[in-house]
Amino acid sequence: MIEKIKLQQACIDDLNYLLDIMSKIDKKREDMIIYDDFRLSHSKNSLEEVLNSKTENELIIIAKDNEKIIGILNLIFSPP
Repeated sequence: MIEKIKLQQACIDDLNYLLDIMSKIDKKREDMIIYDDFRLSHSKNSLEEVLNSKTENELIIIAKDNEKIIGILNLIFSPP
């Protein structure tokens, strides 16, 4: 069986799904780790800015299998 996984830049249509999955991941991490300063959380406004390409230093890539998101990659660039 060949999997057809597509990588693409996340768009504003993915906003609610991304907010939901990021909050679920953060909740799981809180339950497992006592001290952790790494969080995936975005406010809805900041995530909208990223998805609308208003931030020049951040990009969210998603992996989809049959229109279901199966992975998220949040890239943050810093100037040299």
